[in-house]
Amino acid sequence: MFTNEQTSEQGFTLIEMLVVLAITSVIFATIFWSLTFQQLSAQRQTSLADIYDNQRFAMDLLPRHIRMAGLGLNYNKLWLLGTSVGLHAVEHKNNIHNGTDELLIRYVYDDDLCGDLTVVSDTPRLNSSEINVGHDPQLACWKAKHDRDGDFFAIIINEEGTEASIFVITHVQEPAGHIQHHPVNTLIPGYGGFNGDNDLCPKLATGGHECHYGEGSRVLILDWQEMTIRLDYGMPGADPAHPRLVLINREGVITAIATNVEDLQFAFAVDTNDDGILEDQNGDGNLSGEDYISVVANPEDIRAVRISTCFRSSDWVSKVARSRPPSVEDHLPNSSLPPDGYARKSISTRVNIRNLSKAYTSHNLQ
Repeated sequence: MFTNEQTSEQGFTLIEMLVVLAITSVIFATIFWSLTFQQLSAQRQTSLADIYDNQRFAMDLLPRHIRMAGLGLNYNKLWLLGTSVGLHAVEHKNNIHNGTDELLIRYVYDDDLCGDLTVVSDTPRLNSSEINVGHDPQLACWKAKHDRDGDFFAIIINEEGTEASIFVITHVQEPAGHIQHHPVNTLIPGYGGFNGDNDLCPKLATGGHECHYGEGSRVLILDWQEMTIRLDYGMPGADPAHPRLVLINREGVITAIATNVEDLQFAFAVDTNDDGILEDQNGDGNLSGEDYISVVANPEDIRAVRISTCFRSSDWVSKVARSRPPSVEDHLPNSSLPPDGYARKSISTRVNIRNLSKAYTSHNLQ
């Protein structure tokens, strides 16, 4: 006998499947969003850490260099025997590199390794290229310095201490007891050297100079340094998308100290009458950060520098373009540029340049 049995097979309906897919999609979307958020957050924190590391290193190093300005100079300039060579300890160029500033500092320091040389025969007007110093035991040290550093500055002072000139040592001939120099010094702007208009020797009607460095005159090494602080906008090989903060020494050697520095500005506190009190620029009777100015008429008046920078992340940290470069000192951002997703941090610090004037009163800016 055969029996007809009907079995009931139940499954998911289409609506149930759609509900399950919707719930699963929400769960996976939440997980994906959470992972994406964590990734962006980690990327942002890494970028901010890079910014802070850049800031910390740069803002520690720059004040050290700027505090050197004026070392070995007399009242913000290089003087010899009462005559200014015309070089200032601090020189500033405002808004020149993509709107950013440039600062040049100069200082002189003694070379303790090599002693002075003494001239053993007359050197009239120093218009020849050799100075005879005989077999001075210090000559070996001078030669070692030239072999190591290349051409360097020196000063010759006559025996009476009434005449002096700066020149550049180009060769040191130890066996012959001679030092050779460049008669027309072109390494100091505005200073003509032995035959230039700004020589420390009076110019004669015949076109020569009356300085006479005879036997017994002293020759001293003048270790001269200058440092330019700027961003590398417009420099060969620079990447405008990732500007660097660089130092350039007198020999033109470039040292990068920070990357992704978007802006660099300088402002100055001045003392125009050398009374030891910084000028109250806004006339409110108080000395504050508002009394720093961006353009200084006379660089000899500079007594303090405010460094202001804007550091930027190397990549976008936000998918939403809502960030713009901020205003830094007198540099206003280009409002026509579209917003972006970079992270930015601005920072300022003030540096009193202790080598440029007499000690200040308690009214000095801190």
